[in-house]
Order: sequence, then structure tokens, then C-alpha cells
Amino acid sequence: MTNMFRFLLLLLFVISYNSLGRENESSAFLLTDNSVRIIAAGDVMAHMGQVKSATNKDGTFDFNKNYKYVKPYIESADIAFCNFETVLGDKPFSGFPAFSSPDTIANAVKFAGFDIAFTANNHCLDRRAPGLTKTVRKLLTAGLLTTGTFVDSNDKKHRNIIYVTKNNIKIAFLNYTYATNGFTVNPPYLVNYINKDEIVKTLKQAKSEKPDAIIVFFHWGSEYQRVPNSSQIDLAKICYENGADVIIGAHPHVIQKMEKINYKTPEGKTKEILIAYSLGNLISNQTWRYSDGGIFADFTLKKDQEGKISISNAEYKPVYVLKNSSEGKKNYYLIFPDKLEEYKELKIPESDKKKIREFESDTKKLMSDFK
Repeated sequence: MTNMFRFLLLLLFVISYNSLGRENESSAFLLTDNSVRIIAAGDVMAHMGQVKSATNKDGTFDFNKNYKYVKPYIESADIAFCNFETVLGDKPFSGFPAFSSPDTIANAVKFAGFDIAFTANNHCLDRRAPGLTKTVRKLLTAGLLTTGTFVDSNDKKHRNIIYVTKNNIKIAFLNYTYATNGFTVNPPYLVNYINKDEIVKTLKQAKSEKPDAIIVFFHWGSEYQRVPNSSQIDLAKICYENGADVIIGAHPHVIQKMEKINYKTPEGKTKEILIAYSLGNLISNQTWRYSDGGIFADFTLKKDQEGKISISNAEYKPVYVLKNSSEGKKNYYLIFPDKLEEYKELKIPESDKKKIREFESDTKKLMSDFK
């Protein structure tokens, strides 16, 4: 074959390819699925033991070290979110029952790899309007998206529904709480309380923006109960019947079940739904059985060439709060029980290893039906 003939063949190919037009180029692009991997985490709390542990000699605070061993995992997600269950108020700092924490916790959450921190929870008004305002502003300044509490109606207009587009998939996020421990604020300050009519209305609004998926994060349920109550189950049903694809919960401070269901829409289509009723604690100073850790909900949203969303690779990953005293003072580290033997530098005593294995076993038994 002469060089001239090769050139003519190449030229013919280029002309033929260009003649296909934009429509066929788009069709070829759509043959590849788009996907977004998401990691969801439970309660980020700040009891005074944690604040004391994070205090440096110069009076500053370092909460980054809490996330040293889980940071690579969280960062591996396309989108990661958590429940920010404390208030960034002024001194004096305090823990339960009315939280006020150093501002640097917001930076630590960002450092850990999270993208979104939800703020609608029963402690969000522990320092009333000033605490609400400062928490929102510090989270935003740290580079986190946030929703659930708002400084005024205009703020709510812009942040009530968070839209995130990643890998050609647009996701809407909503956030609500059951209560605020009896504290209230007057307008213009606002909190998203659970109200079925308001939730349905907001889901309708979210759908009007044509996202590929909708995720609702709730602060709900009964504390320390490892089984979701009827209110949680009913509320989850209302959400997926009105367009939600994923429903995630927090507040009980213990893990509750995850389930994946097939919901038949009024149009007769089958839609996959993922529900995690409670992710438990991400980090806290709670030490009793079942509350000394939580799970990451890890799942992937995939969009096919027809625009249909499916949920794949859905799994849970137990995470334990190690309260380690081998370094001269108590330090808090999030660790993975299934990697227990890799943390040799922490010199974990056998008594703690026993608790960690118990937590892992409890979690696996609770989640045994999840497939």
C-alpha cells in the first residue's frame, strides 16, 4: 500500500466521521454510564472531653488529628457529607446538654474530606440566634456546603435545597430536624423542622429543577434505639413517594438498619431507593455499647444512557471512636475495626481491642439483612 493510498484512506475516514454530525457524537457519548460515589457519615459531636483533647498549649485547637486514619477514605468519595451536631458559639465552650464549640471544628470537617455539613438537628439552637448565625458562616467560610438552618428568608431561598453536579449527575440535598430541644428563634432566623406538607412541597420544588437524584437527610428517631420507629418509616415512605432517591438519618447515636427497596412509581416504573435510618455517631465522647461508633453509608449513583438513575455498590463501613491514652493524654481517633491490626503506632490495649471487636460484631449482626 503506497503512502498516497494510506493518505487517501485517512482522508476518507475523517470526512466520513465528520459527516456523522453532532447528534451521533452525543449518542456515542451517552453510551458510557456516568457515576457519582457518595459517602454519608453520622453525628459530628464535640463533648468537652474532645475539646480538652484538642486544646494546644497556646490555646488553639486541633481537631484535624481526629480524622487522621479515615481521611483518605472520605476523600475517595466524589461527594461526602455528615451531620454537624454542635454549635460554633463563643466562649465559654460547653458540651452536653448545650453545645458551644471552637470554630476550628468546621475546618477539621473540611480537612477530613467532607463537602456538605447538615445543621438541622436538636442542638442547632443551643446558643440561639448568634450560635446559628456563626455556625452557618464558619461552615461556609471553611468551604463546606450547608443547609438546614438559615440566617434569614433570603438565605433560605438560596440554600434550602443544595444542588451539586458531579460527573454529569445533578443531585439535590434537603435537611430537616424533628425539634430543637425546646429552644426557638424569632424571624428572620429559620430552622427546617420536619413538617410533612413542607417536605412534600420542597421535594416538588426540587424536582422542578430536574435533578437526577434527590437525597434527604433527617434528624429523627428515638435516642439509643437500634430499630427505626413508625414515624421514621412513614416519613421515609412519604419522601420516596414524592421523588427522593436516598433517605439518610441521624440522631439516635446508635446505628439503625439500612435497606434498599424497589418502589413502583404511579407511572408504573420501578425505582431503586436506599434508606439508612441512622448512621450512629461519627465522633463523640459517648462510651457505652452501641454508641461508641457508627457507619459510613457508601454508595454509587449511576446514570445510564437514557438518564435513569440506579444505586449500585451500596455498603456500610463501621467506624469506631478510639479514645486513646497512649500519648500522655486522651486523644480521639476514628479507626476502622476491620483494620485493627494496622494501627500498631497507637498501642491499643487488649481491653480496647475487645470493645472494638464487639462493636464490629454488633454492627454486622444488626446489618445482616442488608444486601
